[in-house]
Amino acid sequence: GLSSLEYELTHALAHGWLDVLLQDGSLGRPNASLFTAQEVGQHRVRYTHDGSETRSDLLQFVAVSTREEDFLYVGELEISVNLTNDNAPVRVVDRVFRVVQDGARLLTGQDLRYVDADIDCTTADILYTRKDISNGGIYSADNPATPLYQFTQEDLDA
Repeated sequence: GLSSLEYELTHALAHGWLDVLLQDGSLGRPNASLFTAQEVGQHRVRYTHDGSETRSDLLQFVAVSTREEDFLYVGELEISVNLTNDNAPVRVVDRVFRVVQDGARLLTGQDLRYVDADIDCTTADILYTRKDISNGGIYSADNPATPLYQFTQEDLDA
């Protein structure tokens, strides 16, 4: 069998980087392009995602024996990224919604709009919740007698 392998990246990672840690877990070699099978076996090679909204990365490498064995292997490893909800919604329409006394006005996405950069977020996921309004209310456009306490960005955009 093979006694010792060294891996070298053949292409830069598109959405992250590799670090090789020291035995105590501290950073040894940042943004490494070379690591050993021993470091992999000791769980000392760490992939860090760049925070982009990408679900995968591709590690392309060549593995070479560091001893007398005549061995070379060209391979790739797909890295799967579990995305987190790390982007807060951002208000992109920021203006005062004015209604005259005893009047009514349709509230739309042109009056109130938030967007969320997280890749899986849709306008149906952005939920508005209102409390009691002492001098008015928000009512359904389809049924003006029905007060609304929750609605989505999708509702406003419809």
